[in-house]
Amino acid sequence: MKKSLPQSRHRIRRPGAPARLVASSRKIYEKLGWKAEYSLEQIIESA
Repeated sequence: MKKSLPQSRHRIRRPGAPARLVASSRKIYEKLGWKAEYSLEQIIESA
């Protein structure tokens, strides 16, 4: 089951800004053992 992304409360984007940003920290974790301190949901909620 695919997890849905949280919605931003901001509706207006700057001209040229992408409609959606998608990223994964999987590769950096596999290569360097780095793990994000905050979840995507936490980052969006604090924006």
